[in-house]
Amino acid sequence: MSALGIFKKTKTKKAKASKKTNLPKAEKKALAPTGGGSGTKIILGHPHLSEKASLLKEKDNAYVFVVKNSANKKSVGQEVERFYKVKVEKVRIINLPKKPKNLGRTQGYRPGFKKALVYLAAGQKIDLF
Repeated sequence: MSALGIFKKTKTKKAKASKKTNLPKAEKKALAPTGGGSGTKIILGHPHLSEKASLLKEKDNAYVFVVKNSANKKSVGQEVERFYKVKVEKVRIINLPKKPKNLGRTQGYRPGFKKALVYLAAGQKIDLF
């Protein structure tokens, strides 16, 4: 045994708790966290208000939202239905790139973002204001 051997950690055996359960898959799914809890990610941002968005709202019953970059059509549709309690017919996604902007001699970029056009069923309405 060396002189530094007294500083070595000794290994202790710990009993591992078994996380396995003997539940069927259907029951495991029922116990899994569902929407509305802290385990869900919110991807829906604020409504995008512009002249074109207001024309789409009047003409096609479509609403425009800014969403996170990780959003897809299915998740946006589900979140709009859950949050606003409306029936969504279809969703279109637009990914807008960053744009170069100049301030004197310095060039920078305005950040890009992702928009979602959400088309509602006939007779459905979202009261934004």
